[in-house]
Amino acid sequence: MIETVYKGTNDPNSIRVFKADGSPFDFSLVDRMTLSISGMGVVADADSESSLIKWQGGEEGEIIFNLNELNIAHGQKLYATLRVFDPGHPKGQVLINGAGVETIVPRDPERVLELWFIDPDA
Repeated sequence: MIETVYKGTNDPNSIRVFKADGSPFDFSLVDRMTLSISGMGVVADADSESSLIKWQGGEEGEIIFNLNELNIAHGQKLYATLRVFDPGHPKGQVLINGAGVETIVPRDPERVLELWFIDPDA
């Protein structure tokens, strides 16, 4: 997945996450998500900044990111890792792996999230 983040705008990004059988992931038991960017660590944690990552309970599989105001220079293309926490995974489970994407076999483009930080006025 490639998502373009337009710096300094009110344009959120949304993705849908699917299980191996093609059905949307059910986030109804999820109580926390974190998003890490390669080389930067965790940049969004729903526990401390709930406006950065939002999701709906139920079987929609949709996650909304508001990353436009993060202190990340425009013009960068970075890989992100999404970690999801629920009662069955109190230490989190990686749904999207941005670190070491070369090692994913087979490389599933739906399990890789690339964020392009763009200046809309440039």
